[in-house]
Amino acid sequence: MTAGAETMSSHALLPRSLRVTEDRLRGGAVRLRLAGELDLATGEHLRAVARAPWFARCACYEIDLRSVTFVDCAGMHALAELVRAVEDVGGCVVVTPSPTVARLVRLAGICRELVFV
Repeated sequence: MTAGAETMSSHALLPRSLRVTEDRLRGGAVRLRLAGELDLATGEHLRAVARAPWFARCACYEIDLRSVTFVDCAGMHALAELVRAVEDVGGCVVVTPSPTVARLVRLAGICRELVFV
């Protein structure tokens, strides 16, 4: 899955994208691998994943953010909504952060909200 948008910069229009891939793991768990930028322009793509019919049928998710190169507040909000969607149906979420995401989560003071591996 790929979402794209264009954002105005002082130099040119720069494409932004977020790729989300799904891996089924043993025991019915699902790994969601995110790659690219998680921000206002791509956050809706992550919300769409949480609304997918298959999404609520899994009990445990690993959200792999190691390939996320940029995240802003809107992206963190989209991630929090994804985690909440899993928890609302009784599921669990484990997050594998990139250094960028780990730093932002620490700065935002939400480390206690997410389980990191």
